[in-house]
Amino acid sequence: FLAVSSSGRQAHVWVEADPGHIGSGRELAVPFPVEAADFSPDGRRLVLGAADGHWQAWDTETLAPVAAAAQTGVPLHEVIFGPDGKTVLVLFGEGRLGLWDAETGRALWPARHHGNLAKTIFSAEFSRDGRFLVTAADDFSAQVWAVPSGAPVGRPLRHEKLVYSARFGANGLRVVT
Repeated sequence: FLAVSSSGRQAHVWVEADPGHIGSGRELAVPFPVEAADFSPDGRRLVLGAADGHWQAWDTETLAPVAAAAQTGVPLHEVIFGPDGKTVLVLFGEGRLGLWDAETGRALWPARHHGNLAKTIFSAEFSRDGRFLVTAADDFSAQVWAVPSGAPVGRPLRHEKLVYSARFGANGLRVVT
């Protein structure tokens, strides 16, 4: 599948007909303007988010919502499924992030700041086992987080310049920025 979001209240989900050709698209009516999209690792769910703080998970086969739209109360700019497909990481303006249950829309940990000076989180990635998360932000730092609790793991990884990206190594024990 390929999902393309637009600034309107719709998203297009494209079904691949064969490896060299993308098949026909299906329009998905969404109750909010779509700003961000991500597929679950197994491809069975699609999460869509809006700048006004709404997000919702959808079944990719039926295009039916999995649950009612969740409202974070804070403008968001990115939604990312966790490796288990059961959690959704939401990145907000003002350098904040939060983790939600994809099926119920319930906050697993509330929005928290990447750092006191961060205004934008540029990237976020889960470790392959889903136990950790790393973020990179405009406060010249990267931060590793414990996923179950949302607590920072160690001190921020400080840099002399902006940190646009942070990624885990294959074994989940190293971070590159």
